[in-house]
Amino acid sequence: TKLALLQFTPLWIIAAFVMLCVIYIVRSGLEVIGRLTELWLPILLFATFLVPFILLRDFNYQFMQPVFSTGMLPVLKGSFYVVAYIGEIVALPFLIGYSIFNLKTGIKGLLIASAGLIILNVSMILSLGSHIISSEIYPIYEMIRQLRLTDFIDHLELPIIGLWMPSMIVKISFSLF
Repeated sequence: TKLALLQFTPLWIIAAFVMLCVIYIVRSGLEVIGRLTELWLPILLFATFLVPFILLRDFNYQFMQPVFSTGMLPVLKGSFYVVAYIGEIVALPFLIGYSIFNLKTGIKGLLIASAGLIILNVSMILSLGSHIISSEIYPIYEMIRQLRLTDFIDHLELPIIGLWMPSMIVKISFSLF
């Protein structure tokens, strides 16, 4: 957030506000984490599936090079970072109890989250290209900066980051719970 939006704000102030929110959510319990997820999930999923449709005219299909042109090792290195996000499904039965946990619902949620990640990654590749993605710190932010609905509606990165930031705070809270 400091690199993209709040460039002149000291990092400790941003971290303090995020940690205050996380501490409040964690102290409130698992029910609050679940309710916040219920609140933000439909909005975030809508934005996740809307962004590629807005960028559809900017897609360059020449950027879809053969994935394994440099071998299997770079693909495995890149997928290592995603495993942590998907692997949280393992923690759910421990937190809410195995008797309450429904495996089919967990797998459906995992498939929806995986589909969202795949759609966003393919959209980044098609709109920016792998050469820009590999050099950016936040390539998804650069992709969102390219969103233009009309000639006068642009700079949609603020509302999208406004949707993304609370979901990341809930994710950090879940990890600390």
